[in-house]
Amino acid sequence: MPEKVTLQKIADRLGLSLFAVSTALSGKSGVSDDTRKKVIETAHLLGYQIKSAKLPKAPAIGDSEPSSPAVSRQQKLVLIWVKPQNRVTSYWESVISGLETACTEFGWSHFICTLGREQSFTFPEHLHPDSVIGMIAIGTFKTNIIASMKTIGLPVILVDHEDPVCAVDCVVNDNMRAGSLICRHMIEAGSKHLIFVGQDDFSVSFRERWLGCYLTVQQDSDASIHLRKWELPYDKPDWKTALSDKLLSELPGEGAAFICANDRIAIHLLQSLNEMGQPVPAKYKVAGCDDYAYSSYTNPPLTTVRLSKEALGYRAAVSLHQRIRFPNSSPEKVVLSTELVVRKSTTATKSAD
Repeated sequence: MPEKVTLQKIADRLGLSLFAVSTALSGKSGVSDDTRKKVIETAHLLGYQIKSAKLPKAPAIGDSEPSSPAVSRQQKLVLIWVKPQNRVTSYWESVISGLETACTEFGWSHFICTLGREQSFTFPEHLHPDSVIGMIAIGTFKTNIIASMKTIGLPVILVDHEDPVCAVDCVVNDNMRAGSLICRHMIEAGSKHLIFVGQDDFSVSFRERWLGCYLTVQQDSDASIHLRKWELPYDKPDWKTALSDKLLSELPGEGAAFICANDRIAIHLLQSLNEMGQPVPAKYKVAGCDDYAYSSYTNPPLTTVRLSKEALGYRAAVSLHQRIRFPNSSPEKVVLSTELVVRKSTTATKSAD
């Protein structure tokens, strides 16, 4: 039976007091924003069930009362669409924070609307489309959802996602470069056997990170370097169990390097190797992508690629502003740069910490 995750366990992991952890998760003042993000992220990664009512958040339409007052048509209102599970991670909180900052600077009001995995898109009943100047969808949404959004006749901006069918503006991180940076780092660290861990159909960003790794290996002149992929059911609740089972049944030979599609996967893989008595980086190297707040606190600290977060959200609002000014221009894709952050999970000598 899995060990129960308690507030004390979270506190011990981060080296904080029980009071600080409790304060951060309750949404009360008394801890810094950075500490709150680290506590929430760690709780999420350890499997602690956070009650959404405890977390500070902006007004949300998706779970609001039917009696919510209608917004004046003269008000410049932006609807921000996000999946409920993305409201409780430091990555998406930072993206939304950047977006909110930009909305304020442009003089726009905003509502956050939640849209679950199995829900269909429906425009909020208590709003009139004339009161809304645009919609921003954060994260991966299916093509049919984005197509339904477009039928409203408002500008739609995608954040951290590019739809293969719908022609809409999008703002993304350079995920192919992120994959390439990690892969090149592993090769330069002497790794010959590379394993990419992810799920191709989970998101465009996952596929692009894999492609960045693949092209880097293809362009390398060293024929002894081999890259393969472990497909992970990341969209299923039991993905951690699946990954642990994969490690137990198919643990590669010593010296292999794991390149994970995001930090969350990498952190669980790192913890699993530690539990199996397989030291990192002495026997295996592990790297992720995102630079979660908790990534520098793992044992050992996790090498990763730092992606734009606040800037991603901020730039989405800029794209909406441009789309409103030039409604007939061609759809634009804005790509933000990435940065390799080397920590001890891939090298014992070079560290960013």
